[in-house]
Amino acid sequence: MSAENPHESGIRDGGVHMSGVHKGKDVRTGAHPREGKVNGAHVGAGRVGDVHVGNVVEFHDAMLPEGVPDDVRADVAAGDLGYACLAPFHSPDPGLVLVPEFDGEPWWERQVALLGWDRFEPVTVPGPLGPGFAALGADPVLSARVRAAVDAGARLIPWGESAPYREYARDLPEAAAVRSTDAALPAFAESKASSPELFAKAHNALDSPDGIHLTGERLCESEPDLVATLVDAGARGRTVVLKAPFGVGGYGTAVLSPHRTSTRRAVLETLARLREDDTFHNGLPTIVQDYQWRSDLPWSDVSGDCTIDHLGRVRLEGVTAMAMNGTQFAGGVTDDGVVIAPARSALLSAFCVAVGEQLALVGYRGWFDIDFLVRPTGELVPLEINARRTGTTAPLSVQTCLRARRGRDVTVISRDVIALPSRHASRPAFARFARAVELAGLAADVVPTLVAGTDAALPHLGVVVAADDAADAVRKLAHCVDALVTEFRS
Repeated sequence: MSAENPHESGIRDGGVHMSGVHKGKDVRTGAHPREGKVNGAHVGAGRVGDVHVGNVVEFHDAMLPEGVPDDVRADVAAGDLGYACLAPFHSPDPGLVLVPEFDGEPWWERQVALLGWDRFEPVTVPGPLGPGFAALGADPVLSARVRAAVDAGARLIPWGESAPYREYARDLPEAAAVRSTDAALPAFAESKASSPELFAKAHNALDSPDGIHLTGERLCESEPDLVATLVDAGARGRTVVLKAPFGVGGYGTAVLSPHRTSTRRAVLETLARLREDDTFHNGLPTIVQDYQWRSDLPWSDVSGDCTIDHLGRVRLEGVTAMAMNGTQFAGGVTDDGVVIAPARSALLSAFCVAVGEQLALVGYRGWFDIDFLVRPTGELVPLEINARRTGTTAPLSVQTCLRARRGRDVTVISRDVIALPSRHASRPAFARFARAVELAGLAADVVPTLVAGTDAALPHLGVVVAADDAADAVRKLAHCVDALVTEFRS
């Protein structure tokens, strides 16, 4: 089956040959989890791929600050549940994959056809929290399957290292179920309060290279200290960024221009409005960071992804030039040697590995990425560490799969959320998607990723598009978006 010819995958005329699903009773809830089959048989029967668990809600919920109201918590959880559908992309070799409950079969079949996932076996998990390790530990049937896969050589890969994951994995081999040496370390690595020291140590380990600029910031642990710091910034005419130690989905980060901090009264009014709009800023400590102006050149936000294995060895997984929507990740293109200058990419890679070595020294294990911006001077400014999988994980995974299938280098570009003009249930939405990319001549190159939102109140779809280089990727993505919006408008 060739990835270059979508018709060889069973896709015909914008439709897809559908297969049935097994249904088995969930012993915890009495609900019926759905076990995916592709082309009428379990994918990878007789072989074992990695076990992926999309525990996004579980991981982020534990990171939320105290006092977050229920409506904000629900909003974060809803976004996290959508991101949990990225679980198939946690590694390039998915086997048993636990995802939230939705009708995903046609989308999974397309992913398998394009990426060659011959071991992929999706299982949907009911409930508003989606897949998580607390629920998995309480389900003896599903848990037995997960443990059998690990015994057969699979890795157990979560979105993030939650406390229930640590409990579930405590008697599994560390090489198969990587976890940190202490339960507090995932939160330490994720906290924006920890990153300045880690960045400084990595910078020093690299002999303080000129191409890395460490931004000034202050950790404010009391309200008087915070107010005084902001008043001082206003008096100096400085724009600053106010950051909660933990944030997700755009929450917890605010840019404050000098007119918002020009006097003590202005600061108090600004904080009151900000805390009313975003409760992530209600607690202390909080970080006041010097605002860094981005270069006007395209792709001036970049990211490096790494893993730290059970022995503390750091591996660079990839470098991505990111598109941002305010403070939120909107997509990105993998480094093709042109979109990011080679010397800058090499320095970014070295810095990410150096930070990983600092994290490994304190005992953190697993996936992390570092977000940077590029200053007008060309210097890289490290901004924060995300101690989990992120939006850049899926395109890097797709790139690895397509390189192997096509036998050559591939650049991929992602769009996290394409706003769709109309709502449709999963299968009719897939038919429209398939027709749009077929008519656009992109059926062999467009991998659907965030696929559970076509019937949401604000319908959306995420994609990764394969291309020869970054310029080709940008062109193809624009063509893909136009084709999808046109199809969903009709």
